[in-house]
Amino acid sequence: MRKIKFLLILILVSLFGGGIIVFIFSQKKPPQFSLLSASINYCQKLKKEKKESCFYEMSFFTKESELCDHLEDEKNKNTCFFEQAQQKNDPYLCESLPLEMREICYGALARKLKNPSFYKEIKNPSLKKLYQIFEEINCQKIGLEIQKDACFFEKAKAKGDTIFCEKIKNENLKDECFFELSFIKKEKFLCEKIQNNLKKTHCRLQIALVLNDVSVCDKIKESFFRNFCYFGFAYNRNEESFCQKIDDSNLKEICEKGLISPQNPSLCEKIRNQEKRDICFADFARELNDPSLCEKIKKDFRKDYCFLYFAEKRVS
Repeated sequence: MRKIKFLLILILVSLFGGGIIVFIFSQKKPPQFSLLSASINYCQKLKKEKKESCFYEMSFFTKESELCDHLEDEKNKNTCFFEQAQQKNDPYLCESLPLEMREICYGALARKLKNPSFYKEIKNPSLKKLYQIFEEINCQKIGLEIQKDACFFEKAKAKGDTIFCEKIKNENLKDECFFELSFIKKEKFLCEKIQNNLKKTHCRLQIALVLNDVSVCDKIKESFFRNFCYFGFAYNRNEESFCQKIDDSNLKEICEKGLISPQNPSLCEKIRNQEKRDICFADFARELNDPSLCEKIKKDFRKDYCFLYFAEKRVS
C-alpha cells in the first residue's frame, strides 16, 4: 500500500512539477521597449502632413536620425539630415544629402568645429578653398550661385545678421539660415521668415526649448503640435511630468516609456541595414559617452569620425 501511495505521489509531482517547469520556461520575457520602433509605429499611422511632422519632430526630440529616412518629401528629408548633422556635429550624416548640400554640410561643420580634416570631403576645389577664406572675401563677387549662397550662409552665422540670409537663393539653405539664426539670436520672429511650413513649425517648437519657455506650448491651439511641444520638453529636461500634459494616450505612453527605458545599444544589433546600424551605434556612443561602441561600427569612415569625436572631446 505504501508503495502505491509513493508511486502516486511521484506521478503527481512529475505531472504538476513538470507542468510548473514548462509553464515557467514557456513564459516569454516582455519585449524590450524600443523608442525608435515605437516612434515609427506611431508616426506611420498618421496621415499626410501630420505624418511628415511626426517623423521630423521625433527625429530631433528622440535624437534618432534614422527617422529622417521615413520622410516622404525629399526637401524635408534633406533638411532633416542637414540639421541633424549640424546639431550632432556628425559629418557622416552629410553623406545622406545630394552633392551640393552635402559639400555645404561638410564645410559648415569644418568651420563650426574648426576641423580642417572635413574639407577633404568637399570635392569641388574652388568651394573647398573658399570655405577657408570666407571672412576675407565679398560674397557678391563669387560667380557660382551655390558657392555664393554658402558664403552668405557662413557670413550670417559668423556675424549674426539676417541680411545675409535674405541674399541666399537656395530655398533649403535660406530656411536653414533663418533657423540657425533664430537660435543664435534667440528670437522667435525669425521662425516666421522660414518658407517651408514643416521647418517653420519645427523652429517654433525648438525655440521654445531654447528659451526654456513651456508657456509657448500652452499657447499652441492645435493639440497635435502642443503635444509634441510637451514631448520635446520631457526629453530635453528628462522630466516625466511633461508627459502628463500630453492628451494623446499613445504619444504619452511613448513619452513615459522612452524616459524610463534603459538606453540599450544592443537594440542596434537588430537593425539589418548596415548603414543604419552604424548610425545607431554612433548615436549611442555619444549619448552614453562610451567610445567602445565605436568599435561596433563596420564602415571605416563612420568609425573614424566616431573616435575623432571622443578624441576632440578629450582635447577640449
